Amino acid sequence: MKHLNNQPLPLFHLVIPCYEESKRLPSYLSELASLLKTKEYRTHILVVDDGSSEAERKKLRDTLHEMRKNNDFIVEPLFLECNRGKGFAVRSGWSAGGSASWLAFADADGATPAQEVVRVFDMIIAHNDSSRCFFGSRIRMLGRSVERHWKRHVTGRIYATLVGFVINESIYDSQCGFKVVPAEAFKMICSILKEDRFAFDSELIAALSDAGYQLEEIPVDWQDIPGSKVSLLKDSARMVKSLFYIRKRRKKWMLSNRDS
Repeated sequence: MKHLNNQPLPLFHLVIPCYEESKRLPSYLSELASLLKTKEYRTHILVVDDGSSEAERKKLRDTLHEMRKNNDFIVEPLFLECNRGKGFAVRSGWSAGGSASWLAFADADGATPAQEVVRVFDMIIAHNDSSRCFFGSRIRMLGRSVERHWKRHVTGRIYATLVGFVINESIYDSQCGFKVVPAEAFKMICSILKEDRFAFDSELIAALSDAGYQLEEIPVDWQDIPGSKVSLLKDSARMVKSLFYIRKRRKKWMLSNRDS
């Protein structure tokens, strides 16, 4: 086993939540596998199917069966009985992280390119700092490529402003589908995470901040991929409503921690 500063190299546990993703997931998973197998550090990839149809599950099983022949770090997939949402899928996958040092998730559509996932993992290895959490961020800046439909960009900016206003967390991009947190951080906060769907990211940010972790946004390349399951109207309304539930629960967390 390779070592860093006389310590075993960290194990990353990368969860890919998916729902009806037999078309978009295979190429992304193949790219991730080909890049990660060249690294000295270890990574487990766990695909969590969030209640897809039986036909989709069969396609996923067949795809993963073939890929696992040459990539033993792609572990047996987790199939949830019914569709509960991205947040529930990520929590379920992270809870199966075992002895991992770092827990990550990346959306199945490949909007955060495989090379960006690996670049951030490399950066984490170089810094070796388990007091920080790393969130992908779709910031348009020199050296980064962000291709995003203007409606989704505007909606995202409005939502990020609401995150700052409602739960008092200043973050440029709360919803980018790529995040990495220390396993110990998730163990500390997992019992208070309740959001099953897309507001999960916002609740995760609030809980990690309250637990004393430093939150760092990492600009990543990003590209809109056709076939998104997110409804700009319906899901955005749900997420805004959830922010107020998060704020209410957060007050209870803070009171409970103060009194304990």
